[in-house]
Amino acid sequence: MGRRKYWALVLAALLLLGSLSGCSAFIEGTYMDIRPHRVEPLSDLDAEDYITVSSQEELEQALWNMIRVRRESRLFRILHLDGATTMEAAWQEVQLRPLAAFAVSSFNTRILSEWQGVTELELVISYQKTNEQIAGVRTVNSADNASVLLGQMLRNGETYLAMLCPVTIANVGFLEAIIRDHYYHYPLEIVVFPQSAIHIYPSSGSGNQRIAEVVLDFGFDRQTLDQMRRDLYRSAHDLIGELPESLTPPEQMIWLTETLSNQVIPVDSEDHLSGALPFVYDEDVEDREDIVPDEPSPLYHTAFGALVMGQASSEGLARSFQALAGLLGMDSQVVRGKLHDLPHVWNIVAFEGYYYHIDVSMLQVLGPELTLFVPDEVMMFQNGYSWDVVLFPRADSDLRYSDFTE
Repeated sequence: MGRRKYWALVLAALLLLGSLSGCSAFIEGTYMDIRPHRVEPLSDLDAEDYITVSSQEELEQALWNMIRVRRESRLFRILHLDGATTMEAAWQEVQLRPLAAFAVSSFNTRILSEWQGVTELELVISYQKTNEQIAGVRTVNSADNASVLLGQMLRNGETYLAMLCPVTIANVGFLEAIIRDHYYHYPLEIVVFPQSAIHIYPSSGSGNQRIAEVVLDFGFDRQTLDQMRRDLYRSAHDLIGELPESLTPPEQMIWLTETLSNQVIPVDSEDHLSGALPFVYDEDVEDREDIVPDEPSPLYHTAFGALVMGQASSEGLARSFQALAGLLGMDSQVVRGKLHDLPHVWNIVAFEGYYYHIDVSMLQVLGPELTLFVPDEVMMFQNGYSWDVVLFPRADSDLRYSDFTE
């Protein structure tokens, strides 16, 4: 063998060994990336231990049935489908349903076996709501139904409500407005304005329905609220019992205004309902330092503050006037607006087909001519009041305070 042929054979051998070494490394790396599954059915399973599905529609229905009864885990046998992909697609569809978005926080799957086109896997669902919350979702078909349920919730001091309702109702601003309307229309029944947290499920997505979850915090338990309501009723009826007989309706309004102005210590705050800002007391009120609390109370913005505690902001005085006028059969509304660009609350009253402004809190400051039976024009341009005129009836009668006292 010549030297040239010898070195040719050596070179060929080296190339062959390099090729074999490279193939070995490729095969080894590929097997390291593969995660083996069982390739046979799970043993010791009865038919009731798992759900068999052969389409995404069947899988969606099975998921939905689990959520409705709040089942946390289940074995699935998925036939002739890509198990993990199909489960993910089914979940993406189901979670757009209001009850699923409301009840479920997450879900996880674990493939247990794959054999002959069949996938066996375990599904585990984590829930963010209790059985009682899921079962207690109320079906609401109209704004009136929602208003009735929220009104009952406020009167009873309840703190939780979940409603399945049209998307037009499941709106945070709309539901907050219903809560405010009830509070300002029923000062004797809804003693405290609650802090509210409203969540909509799903927050977005297709479909015409959502679940609106309403959580209220009154700051007091139901037993305390019931006692406060009884105390408020008693104080209101006691004051009405002092009303002189034979007074005309306008004279009754004047008497209520003067009585509240004289008996209730005025409290000023720019932060209505929250009571977070310091209160400024009338400097003309003497010998009352002993009953001034260290911290302001939100109750001063309620009829309870005026009629039971004896201290109230303009809002508390307006709500107490509304409550007392209601007991006398008079129509009165609470107006939330501004006085010289600062938040202020007063009343609009109806009498013989006309409307008038009455501001109990400013009686001793502005006098009766500018606070009793006042028209819009005087309130705006002379007194410096402003409010949303669209929300309230026009007060444009020619009658004035002097016309009712002659």
